[in-house]
Amino acid sequence: MTASKSIIFICTENSARSQLAEAYFREQAGDRFMVASAGTAPGQIDPRVFSTLEARQIPANTLRSKSLSEFSDHHFDYAVLLCDKARQECVHQLSATEILSWDFEDPKPKKGQKPFDVVLNELSERIKYFLLFQDK
Repeated sequence: MTASKSIIFICTENSARSQLAEAYFREQAGDRFMVASAGTAPGQIDPRVFSTLEARQIPANTLRSKSLSEFSDHHFDYAVLLCDKARQECVHQLSATEILSWDFEDPKPKKGQKPFDVVLNELSERIKYFLLFQDK
């Protein structure tokens, strides 16, 4: 089966929230969706992203920080904006049928692993509901 729908997760640096969302969504959706993530000002992926995903046995070997400009010629079914700043910076650059705003706190400024676990828990709940309604 090939992906019939596409989704992109966007935050400013594509270094934490959007990477967690991309990996978790890919794990849950399988081949039903083409999944990507990007940032308006991409940076290096925080190592705690990999630790968080590894603890849940979610593959992360294909993750890399990407600029939204890499997808300038692609139309997505869904674009999910994970922070207010990305919403302000990129909403006019997107080609998507539906744009969703899921504002999540950036875990990077906080110390330790727990903030990343919290964000992934919150993302997983939102993604599960999203996929549940896609199946109806």
